[in-house]
Amino acid sequence: MCFSRFASRLPGLTITFMLLTAGRSNAKSQRFQQAPTEMHVRMSAADVQSLENRLQPFFGNRILRRHHPEVPVDKTPPPLERDLLLVAKAWNRFSPQFRQLYKRAAQLPDSFQHYDSPGGHFEIYYTTSGPNGVDTADNYGFLSTNWRAGTLQSNGIPDYIDETAFALDSSWSMEIDRFGFIAPLSYKDEDHLSERYKVVVEAQDESYYGMTYLHDTLPGVRGYPSTISLRNDWSGAEWSGLGYDTRPIDGMRVTCAHEFFHAIQYAMSWNVLLDIWLDDFPLSWTEGTAVSMEELAFDSVNDYLQYAQNYFNNPGISFFSRTTSDLVYTNAILLVYLFKHFPPGNSIDFVRSMHFTNYTRRTPFHENLSATAMQSGRPWVEVLHGFHTASFYTGPRADTAIFIADAGLFRMRTASAAPLAATIRRSVALNSAAHIRLIPRENHEDSMNLLFSGDTIATDHTAGTGWACSILLRKQNTDSFLPITIDEHGKGTATISPWKDYKEIVIIITNGDPVTSQRDVTLSLQLDSIPVDTIPVYRDISIFPNPVSLRRQQGKVNIRGSGISDIFIYAITGSLLWRYSEATAQSSVPDIPGQHTWYCTSSGSAVVPGTYTVVIARDDPSLVSPSPSRSRHKLLVTP
Repeated sequence: MCFSRFASRLPGLTITFMLLTAGRSNAKSQRFQQAPTEMHVRMSAADVQSLENRLQPFFGNRILRRHHPEVPVDKTPPPLERDLLLVAKAWNRFSPQFRQLYKRAAQLPDSFQHYDSPGGHFEIYYTTSGPNGVDTADNYGFLSTNWRAGTLQSNGIPDYIDETAFALDSSWSMEIDRFGFIAPLSYKDEDHLSERYKVVVEAQDESYYGMTYLHDTLPGVRGYPSTISLRNDWSGAEWSGLGYDTRPIDGMRVTCAHEFFHAIQYAMSWNVLLDIWLDDFPLSWTEGTAVSMEELAFDSVNDYLQYAQNYFNNPGISFFSRTTSDLVYTNAILLVYLFKHFPPGNSIDFVRSMHFTNYTRRTPFHENLSATAMQSGRPWVEVLHGFHTASFYTGPRADTAIFIADAGLFRMRTASAAPLAATIRRSVALNSAAHIRLIPRENHEDSMNLLFSGDTIATDHTAGTGWACSILLRKQNTDSFLPITIDEHGKGTATISPWKDYKEIVIIITNGDPVTSQRDVTLSLQLDSIPVDTIPVYRDISIFPNPVSLRRQQGKVNIRGSGISDIFIYAITGSLLWRYSEATAQSSVPDIPGQHTWYCTSSGSAVVPGTYTVVIARDDPSLVSPSPSRSRHKLLVTP
């Protein structure tokens, strides 16, 4: 189990919430979670008193440990999310003593020492004794005139605090000076009046890196002041897998970059909504961007790998969803990719534009996402599809130019081979991808014809259909991508020939529709011994319309040409669906001389959308030579 905290605004009050979440990964500062329905239940006086009695020991011990380091950590279970949401709801019904206790628990610890970072932006509170104490080793420091320059002389400040100051100054340099975000708002009270941002180094709950506390707004100032709480000790067994037990400065560095970006997000927010999001940004964005800042600031640590691997275990995950699971951190891998590849490249423009657009005018998240993507000249679905295709180049086939610098550290993506069928259907979640792997066999024909048909119901057509599709063509030693152009009706076609030259193909389908959370796609497949583009045909024979729509054109297909003696229409399975024979006038009599009509039916029922083979025979000797007596054609039937 791991815990996280967040704060909610009430007049004159800082509420710090502790949320309980489950997960095997060590936890960042996951502050927000969907408000439970219990919030709307009226609390009786007995309920209020019971909650007060239960929470008092926890807050009392927290205050004592800050002022009296010798006091051991209380074993009282910390509050659950529901408990503290109810504290906010019923604040005025608690006793004055409890309200004062709670407010004192959120204050900066007056018993701690403080150190101003050499960069001049941070006020760091720490102690060297008790459970909140840091290692007292003092072997080096950083110059007050140049925060980047170290000195091998003790300076009276614990090395751990020197390193904390360096990490914080580095985070400010990157996120404020280089990237251009709004500086975080400094928390102030009657005892802490400086403009420097306040950071407390203290004990954290097991497996927790740190947290950012949200405080009450300042008069006439948009955004929220905040303070950061950082872990003081990394010697626990839970940190050994990451190496932080032997190199604690690595754990502290990524935590500083992560939590500092949360402080920026608070300063650039209009409100904390009742469903516990910063404005309309989902938690997956809030946490994903914060994790990506760790990698951009301290790329040698690679803490984000533990979360990014989730994508390769489940490449169908939905990015920027409203989840509150540990998958919120996994979104960092997409944001690291966008930093490298979103124009102009190696730029924070995508994330910065999202935040500044909302800072200027509160903007719905997916509207913001679509507009930001179009700054590159491409709709969001194509930007996301670029990630879905590039992420195949990891592990043994890693390509850092196509994907990201750490491509070789991720497992190679694989997908189970799908059975080859005439029709394959998949449901694809919002901002997610479906992957269909097909393997050619020796007994297959020479070409594969594919018809893509995606659901466009409730789609915002100003952003296109919201679909993107590419086919990864894999030979023994080379890969290539075949993009499928999808029209305004969600339809697209492709021919792969010679089909058996490939080791496998992977069809990658991305749903970037901003309106519907999940949509369906149908793939119709047809194997043929003659590639579509090279079929020998009689020049004076035409099949129209082709493709033909069952809905818009009632499935009416016209086959026109002189001297036609027989017409055969076959399904992908090879079964004969319809035949015209001049000798017996079977199934059809021309309405127009030389023209025959098929209504896309077989045995009285409409055929399913897909690719069909039309074989036409001619009995006019003058037309047969030097051409073959039969020609084969492809007919595409769409919904």
